[in-house]
Amino acid sequence: MANLRLELHNGTGALIATNDGWQTTILGGIITSDQVSVIQNSGRAPTVASESAIIAKPATGGLHRDRARCKQHH
Repeated sequence: MANLRLELHNGTGALIATNDGWQTTILGGIITSDQVSVIQNSGRAPTVASESAIIAKPATGGLHRDRARCKQHH
């Protein structure tokens, strides 16, 4: 499987979070601190280091205003 980058966008399409390997946190947007231990403790950590994961609370107005998408990362 290709290495995929996970992107989280808000309702206007602005990029608010990204990750391309769950064991390395990419700070920026709504991600303000290291997420590795949070992901590990969630019980849903990916089994492969190159898989992507983000833990984020939806903005007011609900999850329908945010979108996640995966892009092939070269």
